[in-house]
Amino acid sequence: MKEVQRDASNFDRHWQTGWHRGEEDSARMEQLRVSEPDKFVWRVKGGCEHIRWLAKNEVQTHSPK
Repeated sequence: MKEVQRDASNFDRHWQTGWHRGEEDSARMEQLRVSEPDKFVWRVKGGCEHIRWLAKNEVQTHSPK
């Protein structure tokens, strides 16, 4: 079955929007690292645990038959 390709007409706009959000998130995290290092560590640790959980569930959900 052929996969349907998404319309790429808004690619540049979506790319720029995502890039801008990433820059804002990065600036907020850097500010948090400088102003509240304990809270920064807590946020990073929580993010890593969430990614680990997602990866584990992805492997379990899509394991080969």
